Amino acid sequence: MLCRGLMTYFTRWAVGLLLAGAVLMLGGCISVPFNRQEPLRYVELAGSGQPVVYMLRIDGVISSDSSREGLVNPVVAPSTVERVRMELERLETDHIRPAALLLRINSPGGTVTASDIIYHELSEYKRKTGVPVVALVLDMAASGGYYVAMASDSIVAHPTGVVGSVGVIVPAVNIFQLLDKFGIKDTSVTSGPFKSLYTPTKPVQPEHQKVIQALVDDMYRQFVGVVADGRKGRLKQPVEKLADGRVFSAREALRLGLVDKVGYFEDGLQEVRRLTGLSEFRLVTLERKPREDDTSTRYMRRDGASPMAGLLFSPASSMSPFYYLWWPN
Repeated sequence: MLCRGLMTYFTRWAVGLLLAGAVLMLGGCISVPFNRQEPLRYVELAGSGQPVVYMLRIDGVISSDSSREGLVNPVVAPSTVERVRMELERLETDHIRPAALLLRINSPGGTVTASDIIYHELSEYKRKTGVPVVALVLDMAASGGYYVAMASDSIVAHPTGVVGSVGVIVPAVNIFQLLDKFGIKDTSVTSGPFKSLYTPTKPVQPEHQKVIQALVDDMYRQFVGVVADGRKGRLKQPVEKLADGRVFSAREALRLGLVDKVGYFEDGLQEVRRLTGLSEFRLVTLERKPREDDTSTRYMRRDGASPMAGLLFSPASSMSPFYYLWWPN
């Protein structure tokens, strides 16, 4: 918390200095337009014919936190949860009943709640519409990414992709000894012994670890239950044996029943044909066309050097310490 607080302080100071400089350069006035975005529009990606198959993307770290990018012309990018819900509602509003959903996943996972919400939204959409869902895994569908894939009827994994990492992680770093070395002490006042649970500025307490472990175990059991239900009758080993946090190559995942096919984009479309009985269809998605005068990056990248990058430096990230996330060091 101390490191994050210092980072926030210096970030605000730097932003303020930059804004002040901009005001001086512009003769004392500055115009800051916010949230100027073009509306989403349907884009045809492949195929032909009258039936429509909708492609829904799950990219990067799964989160319920919106991101903001840009200083002079900041743009708020919807979170993964917001975008999925918005696109499904848009299909309903536009009275479009796709023949199937192609769920393209390229994600290491994310927060427990965000992953579960998206899984729930997709499951409810399937229940209400009867539309089959095919998951197409690119680089990875790990942890929360695999959790989301459990809402699909079939999973196709790219030959070089990885899947799995069924488990829960609470990222934590304890800096008590470092602070003690410099004579810095945490003097927080709490109403009870578990209020400052697992704080990084105090020695790790075994009873605190037990409380956190109990929460992790409960969320883990839910994950295992979702996988058992989603892959019912297809797993070659007991789900608990496969749910130890490991990731599997696409071919190993196929052997174990974690996915249904190893292949490419066309193989994903072939699964759609198998489930729908259609020989021809148009694959469409919703995209936001950038303005011609806008050269800035439209969305905050969440796929930096570490998959945690988009979360650790988000002001709201501390609200969700539990992750279905594959976090290779």
